[in-house]
Amino acid sequence: SINFANTAALWNALLLAKSRREGYVAFPSLNALDVANMLEALKIARRYSGSHNLDDYVDGAGYAGCAGEIAEALNAKS
Repeated sequence: SINFANTAALWNALLLAKSRREGYVAFPSLNALDVANMLEALKIARRYSGSHNLDDYVDGAGYAGCAGEIAEALNAKS
């Protein structure tokens, strides 16, 4: 989960830099759960854009599992 939190921090920094460059006032902040869900979506998108690759399904399931664990941890904190 720390890797997903670190990724969220990096993506947020990139989004902030982009928003400043393009004149946006604000953007929604990402968290670790967003990262896991977005990486799962990436694997789903790859399934539709190329030839069959079992890795897209295996990794997608792995990201779904990570998202579930993060969601459980976030739910336990609230």
